[in-house]
Amino acid sequence: MRAEHLLRNGYAGRLLYGMFRRLGLKEVMVELHPVCLTDYRLARSSAIFEETESVARAAGSVTEEELRRWHADLKGADAEGAFFAAVTIVMIAGTKVTPTV
Repeated sequence: MRAEHLLRNGYAGRLLYGMFRRLGLKEVMVELHPVCLTDYRLARSSAIFEETESVARAAGSVTEEELRRWHADLKGADAEGAFFAAVTIVMIAGTKVTPTV
């Protein structure tokens, strides 16, 4: 849901390889870069939690009580040194082939 509503094109990483190949790019390379976070406050500030939660509340996907419990669980995990979150950044590059005359 977050990819659909909050990011400019949250599914671009899934689509880029095929787009590059269909455009005739050669030497298409894909790199995946995991970003691991073990600090709850850093994860909240960098992962658009508030916007995601607002969209979920508006859609009726989550209640205020469910969010409260979730926040408490995440804060508890952080206090225990057990909080973990991850995202994967997709980088892709290709070579444009120019026609020879």
